Parts: sequence; C-alpha cells; structure tokens
Amino acid sequence: MSGLDYRICRKRHRLDAYRYVGSLTVAFTIGVLDRKTLFNDRRAVEKCLEILVAKLKSQNCEAPIYCFMPDHLHLLVRGLSEESCPKVVVDRFKISAGIWLRSSMPGFRLQHDYYDHIIRSDEDWRLQARYIAQNPVRSGLTDDPMQYARTGCIGMDRDEMLREIFFGY
Repeated sequence: MSGLDYRICRKRHRLDAYRYVGSLTVAFTIGVLDRKTLFNDRRAVEKCLEILVAKLKSQNCEAPIYCFMPDHLHLLVRGLSEESCPKVVVDRFKISAGIWLRSSMPGFRLQHDYYDHIIRSDEDWRLQARYIAQNPVRSGLTDDPMQYARTGCIGMDRDEMLREIFFGY
C-alpha cells in the first residue's frame, strides 16, 4: 500500500446511490481523522457551515438539525423535492471542506467515509434529531442542549426546531 493512508481507504457504501434520492431525511455522522478536535475552532465551524449551506441549496435540501461536536459532525439532511439528493450534499460538502482544511488548517482532515442512516417513513425524524441535540449533554459539554451554540439548523428556525423535537410543538 505504498503511500496510501490505510485510515482513509475507500469502502463501498452500503446502499446504492438511487436510495438517497428524493424527499427523504438522512442522518449523517462525519468524523475528523484521528478524532482531532477540529470543531472547537470557531473559524472551522463557520467555514463548514458556509460550505454546507451552499451544498444544501444546490441539491434543494435543508438541515433540520446539525451539531458540531469537537471531533465530529452530526447532521440530518432532508430532500425537499423528488430530485434532491442528501448523499450528494454530504459528499460535496466533504470535498469542499477537505480542500479548505488542506489550505487553511493543514493539521486536520475529515475521515474519508461517514456513517449514514436513512430515516424510514415509519420512523419519526424528531427522535433522531433529539438524539443529535442531546449529544453535547451526553459528552459533558453542556447541561442544556438548547444552549449549545454549535447546534442549529439550516432552512428552519433554530428555536422552533428545538421546541418541536423536545416538546412536540
């Protein structure tokens, strides 16, 4: 494997690409290589959000919730049309964020692959969103998920989204 970093080798994604197209919601977890604490840096979070907004818009998607943890990102992506592709959003986000990291923060890289879970029609996306919002509490970063500054949403109002997932309204 001369010159190839075994930690970022490609693996085949578990589902065919067509499964990720349409008005569906997908949960993604994107890690930082070697679990480095990239997202403690405000500049990295702001730049990643800027990139994410552009990629969501390009695929007619929204992010009902995102949560930047120190060494990974939790993200729900929802397609808003039958042509939307949440997986393309994340793939393109990772490419653009990787290019920016290489030039601006060369000590950091995102892991090559990511974990994803398509929220089935019989599942409640709010359960996954609540899990994501509670992540900083479980990690001891805050006592109140409503106050964690690196949790938000794109395409929805943050406070309304948090009230909906925690209180159902």
